[in-house]
Amino acid sequence: MGGDLDSSSALSAALDTLPSRPWLASGGALVALYILYNQLLPKPLPGIPYDKEAAGRIMGSIPNLVAKRKRGEAARTFFPELFAGASAPVVQYFMGPWNKASVAVGDYRTVQELFVKHGKDFGRGHMMRTMWSNTMPAHFIGMEDDDPRLKRVMALGRDLMTPTALYEVNAPASYTKVLHHIELWQRKARLAEGHAFDAYDDLGMLTYDIIMAAALNIDYSDTQIARYTAYLDREPSIKLPNNPGSSSQGLAVFPPVELPDMLHSLNSIALAAGASLSTPFPQMYHFFNNRKPHMRKAYHDRDTIIKRYIHDSVRRLEAAAAAGSGGGTEAFKPGSAVDFIVKREATAAAKEGREPEYTSDTVIQIIFGYLLGGQESTNTTLAYTVKRLGSEQEAQRKLRAALREAYPEAYARRGEQPALRDVLAKQIPYLDAFIEEVLRVHPPAFGTSRLAKRDMEILGHKVPKGHMVFTAFTGATYNAKGYLDKERREQLASSSSHLAPGDGVADWADSDFAADEFHPERWLRVEDEEEGGGGGGAAAAGGGKGKVSFNQKAGPMMSFSAGPRACWGKRLAYLELKLVVTLLVWNFDFHRLPPELEDWVLDEELFVKPKTCRVLLSSAWDV
Repeated sequence: MGGDLDSSSALSAALDTLPSRPWLASGGALVALYILYNQLLPKPLPGIPYDKEAAGRIMGSIPNLVAKRKRGEAARTFFPELFAGASAPVVQYFMGPWNKASVAVGDYRTVQELFVKHGKDFGRGHMMRTMWSNTMPAHFIGMEDDDPRLKRVMALGRDLMTPTALYEVNAPASYTKVLHHIELWQRKARLAEGHAFDAYDDLGMLTYDIIMAAALNIDYSDTQIARYTAYLDREPSIKLPNNPGSSSQGLAVFPPVELPDMLHSLNSIALAAGASLSTPFPQMYHFFNNRKPHMRKAYHDRDTIIKRYIHDSVRRLEAAAAAGSGGGTEAFKPGSAVDFIVKREATAAAKEGREPEYTSDTVIQIIFGYLLGGQESTNTTLAYTVKRLGSEQEAQRKLRAALREAYPEAYARRGEQPALRDVLAKQIPYLDAFIEEVLRVHPPAFGTSRLAKRDMEILGHKVPKGHMVFTAFTGATYNAKGYLDKERREQLASSSSHLAPGDGVADWADSDFAADEFHPERWLRVEDEEEGGGGGGAAAAGGGKGKVSFNQKAGPMMSFSAGPRACWGKRLAYLELKLVVTLLVWNFDFHRLPPELEDWVLDEELFVKPKTCRVLLSSAWDV
């Protein structure tokens, strides 16, 4: 018994010397938190420059982006500042906990080589998949190359960028709608009495009418411009700057445009997709956002409206098939994008021995994606175009002179429009150069992200598989001097498969024109007829003798990306821009805005838009 007491006393004394249990638990928790904290900190890749302050916090570079937003700065300036801070074309940044370090590349030639020659080594990546899988999950835009659905889904839209679709369906629809838009602006210019007016919503109506006519074959009575013109007839309440109660800073204020349900749907879904890119938790954002009433209505309207046009297309296809000799779909001649897709689905179903799924999510979302791409990006580019027409008076004068020289008969019959067939057939180098320069200076997207599917080397830096690679479409080499001098570029070219001489300059700072200035001439080439040689943009600008041609490979421009994941609607965009710019400049003189009405502030959503877009118009026949 005594021995037991002695043992107990000794044990009690020993325990008294140990820390208390609460202290022990707190210490363990602190150690665990410290380990967790270190696990959540960014893990920079060796050898690639980065912001050390961002690497020392769990949220990485996200606070920098948030601070930019609060200061009213464009998020697109984040990447140029990263490159400038490191004086390097390859840097890394950190998008919060559980995300691997991302690599940013700010060099045109490198980006081009990566996408064109090594495009299959990149995947969509988590953020791009999340953005589209929560808004258009059945569309190919968010699918990886190994997705078993991809081939079948892309096959449905295969006909939409063919010459038949572009020149027999899209072009006539675009041409007619632009003429309607010209009539609207002629009326608004008269009512404005020499004052400027807001143009962004008008251009939105135009692009909406064009893409709806091409996609769904809508009648004129269903167009936005027809509805708005009728509204002006009923409610011609225009506020001029000298009117009592007007506070429009020299603007003529017209009644606002009332948006139809489909345009509301397009805007809501585009906003949701773009907003998810600026949040560290995009999946959570979409989970809650998709349950909001306006988003539920957007998805409902999208499906309901498109189904109505699908049913009409199916009815006409079945009638054509019944009237045809073979009873098949060959007799059905598509008159819109929905017709092409319905016919493709009918053909695929017959081949696979199944019933056609005309109103499946896949068919609906392929059609909606066609509408979304044609509406948002083209509207944005047209807004930049008319702003440049006003701010670059000499370029506008040259463009109008080139158009009048190209269509002498229409010009001689004062007021006549160039015929559609002539606009499609005629090559006008300065027109192509003007459009290309707008896209260079104002790319709708400031870059894109891809997931490295294998270990790779970029400009001498090792980038392991599984890391995101952001490629800039603006900044260094595009509209600012790059960070590779000629000697360094040649040195790296000998050890890297990602560099090649290519065509044109690799950095616009090395050209005849300042990289940060607007010069369509940089895209022109003068062929020396006597010697067979050629001169670049400076020769064209200086009136060099010889044939002038448009050189799309003159230098950096990546507004449509490149390689396997390049913009699907690139050919449609160029077609529409050519038609619209030709007819606008043919009919209107875009005057320079007063300084207080002209700005280049950006509004970043799914695409990077100008915050304001105003025009001051008079008839082109007066100049």
